[in-house]
Amino acid sequence: MTDKNQESAERVFSRPINVEKIKSLGLREHITANEQECKLLAQQLDIKAVKDLSLTCVLMPWKKGGVQINGEISATIEEICVVTLEPFTTQVRESVERIFERAGGPPAQAPVLDLESIEDDVPDVIDGGSIDIGEIAVETLALSLSAYPRKPGAVFQNHMESDPDSNDDPAKKNPFDVLKQLKKH
Repeated sequence: MTDKNQESAERVFSRPINVEKIKSLGLREHITANEQECKLLAQQLDIKAVKDLSLTCVLMPWKKGGVQINGEISATIEEICVVTLEPFTTQVRESVERIFERAGGPPAQAPVLDLESIEDDVPDVIDGGSIDIGEIAVETLALSLSAYPRKPGAVFQNHMESDPDSNDDPAKKNPFDVLKQLKKH
């Protein structure tokens, strides 16, 4: 499979917006994934199910030919708990704040205040005159997923750690007890 075919196969929830449609007052968009897209997204994200996914956003002109996107994704997903191995449903709401600039010009350099802000402050590049807001929704959802999903209230039971009341726990022993034993002899 070529890179272009592979890329289009990965874009399950594609909703490209032509940048030329974005006027000075902005463009308001609301998109929702259909049932088939939700099934494919669950496979792509490696979770049990995506029951729904939507993005509501406003696209505004930014600097010279760029676009600023502000909005929110909303999703209902079903994951498998790493503790109980039971499925559970989660409501996801995440804000979306992205900036895109046209390709070809010098990249905008955002001031770096700390290491965590490096990735967030660099604008994305507008590819082919359009921005795929569906892919923005999928990326935002993917980044909000927990690597180890845990059902609310799930606790480990019968695990291998020792009994908290037991004196056999080496972590509870004072390391200087050995020295006390040497001093007695």
